[in-house]
Amino acid sequence: MSLEFDRLGFHYYHDQQHYTQADLDRWLPVFQSIHTTWLTLSGSCSQAIPEFFLRELIETDIKPIIHLEASIDEINVRSLRPLFASYADCCIKHIVLHDRPNMRAQWDPSSWSRGDLVERFLDHLIPLFELQTEYGLNPIFPPLEPGGDYWDTAFLRTALGSLQRRGKSELLQNLTLGLYQWSYGKPLDWGAGGPESWTSARPYNTPDQSQDHRGFRINEWYAAICRDVIGTELPMMVLAGGIVPQTQDGDTGIDPDQLAMTEILSLVRCNELPSMALNLALDPHTVAEGLQDSWDAIEENPSPSTRIKAKVKKLFAVEETIHTTSRHQKIISHYVLLPMTSLRNIAQDWVDVGPFALAVKPVVGFSAGEAQFAERVTIIGNETDIPAAVEDQLSSAGCDVNRFQMADASELLVMAAELASKNLTSGVVNV
Repeated sequence: MSLEFDRLGFHYYHDQQHYTQADLDRWLPVFQSIHTTWLTLSGSCSQAIPEFFLRELIETDIKPIIHLEASIDEINVRSLRPLFASYADCCIKHIVLHDRPNMRAQWDPSSWSRGDLVERFLDHLIPLFELQTEYGLNPIFPPLEPGGDYWDTAFLRTALGSLQRRGKSELLQNLTLGLYQWSYGKPLDWGAGGPESWTSARPYNTPDQSQDHRGFRINEWYAAICRDVIGTELPMMVLAGGIVPQTQDGDTGIDPDQLAMTEILSLVRCNELPSMALNLALDPHTVAEGLQDSWDAIEENPSPSTRIKAKVKKLFAVEETIHTTSRHQKIISHYVLLPMTSLRNIAQDWVDVGPFALAVKPVVGFSAGEAQFAERVTIIGNETDIPAAVEDQLSSAGCDVNRFQMADASELLVMAAELASKNLTSGVVNV
């Protein structure tokens, strides 16, 4: 396997609905074509990912990273023991517990409001780490939201300091940091050099002439915290990253500067990723978008390996074929695209959208890349929630696109009631 590509990875779908043999037959050739070595999979605490799916990945030298994105009170040692045993039988080594524990939404309100949040989180997490070690799994600190309700750099600094104070030296020696490495609409060199270069940046306060860690160089800031607190850097595992899925904190969108993806791929091809980064975890649809618009730039920037370049180009070719075919033979009848945003109450949105979804029975998700494979796409949200560029992209992909503001929720409810009364079961409904 090429040394330049041994850290290339992708984030698979953000749900547990794409683990069939058909899904594997569709995506495995794409991932194999560029020698993908890492794949982040969304997991459930109640049901394991099918064994055949995991074994086929491992047999093709792809390392699965299973992410259990449960809230803090959903996971305990008793519930995880049978799940860990099942995954250990499949030779799984990387399971990440929890997601963004520095966000209020991941906690029960009464627990969040109490003091010593980080200490209480470690009281909960350390026994789970010990259980992971028992089953031969690598302990991975869950990814934090860059910034977040509890500022992530302060959260991480406190957690590492507490582990050291508790005498967990063996755990620290084996610990890997999970992280999100998105560009967030900023240049890829945003925050380069870490806190040593941007000394005025503080938690919750980034002066106008300064830069902070909320960008693609987040690993440099986390590495500096590790050196300062425990005296050494920790390896880092990216759960998802690359071109931003959000143009500002929480807004779903597509980065207009696709040249950034060319830069990221160049870092991979030239083996210029930071040494502490074990992997990348890009979105495969976004990679194809970037290559489609920027392939000439890749060709003009010679790679140390023309074979690597050919393999990246092959990924684009496969994705282009899928998109072309999808104009005539869509694999999804109807997709409802929701905004992924911390500025909205998604749970409340679902109260409004749920009856519509139950009646129409579409695929419901947050990925514009997935939505491109649908005959019909219903966008829920205004252009701040989901930019007009996304709507244009879907139309260009041959989708019949309709948009509803959340103010139109009452209309959705009426439509759902009418559809339900007719006992409609197909997702092919013209809205």
